[in-house]
Amino acid sequence: MPEFHPSVQGKVIGTGRLHFHEAPDEACANKKIFVIPGDSLTVYASLEDESWLEVNFIAKSGDDYTGWVKADRVEIGVPYGAPPDGADEAPAGDAQ
Repeated sequence: MPEFHPSVQGKVIGTGRLHFHEAPDEACANKKIFVIPGDSLTVYASLEDESWLEVNFIAKSGDDYTGWVKADRVEIGVPYGAPPDGADEAPAGDAQ
């Protein structure tokens, strides 16, 4: 299973609820835990065929949830700790 090191940012896309699953299988849905379009996720890993992602979600209450979601409902962003877009990548002492 490919893992993201460091983990990457993700955002829920599409329409309607995206339910978490205990395992990467439709039969393992947890109907009580879901995210909605626009919610931010931390993406830890994907299956080899990239159909499912292992993610974490932190609710407004501070509770966090980890589970599997369908990959086609998540827009993958940049790795955590990556420089922001447009940042000068030259070390600070090298500018002339």
